[in-house]
Amino acid sequence: MSARPAAMSVRQPANAGIVRYLERPGRAAGRPDVRAPRGDRRDYWESGAHPDIVERLWDQLGRDLPVACRQVVLGSPALVHPATGVVLAMALGTQYGLRLPASALRNGLPAGVRTENVWSNGSRMDIQQAFGADWIFGAWSSDELMWCAQAFDELTMRPDPAQDGRGGS
Repeated sequence: MSARPAAMSVRQPANAGIVRYLERPGRAAGRPDVRAPRGDRRDYWESGAHPDIVERLWDQLGRDLPVACRQVVLGSPALVHPATGVVLAMALGTQYGLRLPASALRNGLPAGVRTENVWSNGSRMDIQQAFGADWIFGAWSSDELMWCAQAFDELTMRPDPAQDGRGGS
């Protein structure tokens, strides 16, 4: 079901913050950078993310994209643009992050989006600081379906998104 080309790499400027976050000590040791989801749905339960989060990413946000974008990046479920390797959305335990398209950011952040989260252990995460200025935490908003599709389209139309550094920190 994966449409991943053999040369896909998530190690690029646009994903620098994501890779750094996922490689924090004790997190991604021995895991491949990118792999296709297992066919038995184990990744919904055994990927360190809540199954509802994985379902939101893969079965809702990824459903209407023109090609399959489901991948597991350094052990975490994600939507990855197959031609560029740029991460569009990422499971983060009981939360998920979403890369906003430039078109949604023209007038600043859209109203009502959240860029900070307090984890159950009390630590805080600013997703824009960690992943890049075009990232927000998901909120099961219907706008997210449109934003994900627009981000996919923008990446498809850009000649070399890996070189522009948008989103990398």
